[in-house]
Amino acid sequence: MFHGVANIIRRRILFLLHQEKGYRFMELVRKLKIKDHTKVNFHLKILRNAGFIRQKHDKLYTLTDTGKRTAASLSSMVNDLTR
Repeated sequence: MFHGVANIIRRRILFLLHQEKGYRFMELVRKLKIKDHTKVNFHLKILRNAGFIRQKHDKLYTLTDTGKRTAASLSSMVNDLTR
């Protein structure tokens, strides 16, 4: 689990997917403002393998139940730190 959220790009992906219902690959790349799409693909693969996200048949990336709980916990921790 920690490997899945250890990287800032992976955490940003989780936060983005937590805020919206889902994104397609290029939408995520644009939202993250990362020019190297292979880097985003690498991090998506790690998140998929960790069970945080899934890719639906329509190519939409969404959070799994585990991903939703993790993103909510991370959001809560960030909010606590900024108070």
